[in-house]
Amino acid sequence: DERNLCYRHDADLGWFPIENSELEFTASRTFHIRHNSLGFRDEEFGPKERPRIAFIGDSFVWGFDVNEEERFTELIQKQISDWQILNLGVSGYGTDQELLLLTEYYDQLKPDIVFLLFDLSLDNDTGDNRTNLRYGGYYKPYFLEKEGGSLQVKGVPVPDSPNFYVLGPDSLE
Repeated sequence: DERNLCYRHDADLGWFPIENSELEFTASRTFHIRHNSLGFRDEEFGPKERPRIAFIGDSFVWGFDVNEEERFTELIQKQISDWQILNLGVSGYGTDQELLLLTEYYDQLKPDIVFLLFDLSLDNDTGDNRTNLRYGGYYKPYFLEKEGGSLQVKGVPVPDSPNFYVLGPDSLE
């Protein structure tokens, strides 16, 4: 799947796109994938020169099964050119991983507005937050609620997935 073909293990997030990677992937159709120098499926962000809107989410934001120019973030960018649209989607992420991702990149990217897109169905985003193991063998961080209501991240460093060794890009080395 796309997590094995164009992602790498990340000790803090579970998996993350390979920086400066590019490939063709076939799901219901073949589409082109290109990740920038930070690992996001977007153009290079560069220094902040105008207000920024960041979209964070999973495969819907990342653009599973579509080419980059077909994603909703590209269509929004064409409509509001006085803002810079940042696509921070990572396929397969739950809102726990998205919070950690935003925390990691917020100061560097300095978005003025952040939109979190998620699905409330039990088999998607809410399911992503109920366990530290997803998609048949990919480990991820998770949060526990401490007394008093604060969240504590657990499962970090995230162990490598057994799938990575069986199917990953370095599995034959």
